[in-house]
Amino acid sequence: MQRTAENRKVMDGMDEMERMAYEMLTSTAAHEAFDMKRESDTTRRRYGDHEAGRTCLLARRFIEAGAGFVSIRMGSWDHH
Repeated sequence: MQRTAENRKVMDGMDEMERMAYEMLTSTAAHEAFDMKRESDTTRRRYGDHEAGRTCLLARRFIEAGAGFVSIRMGSWDHH
């Protein structure tokens, strides 16, 4: 994604918020946050091998990577 954007000069047409989102998604920290294999088996078991557990673990990893706000969704109903 990053190489494609650089080749096409996509960054030139983005506003500041889009630019910040793009930079976050293409950062090393984001790539590392998505890599759940970096967590120990023990930690992954504590969160649980189900959608809710994996989602919460991923949210925690994003916060640790520097995200200022994380929203998670579990199921299809309106949960608060």
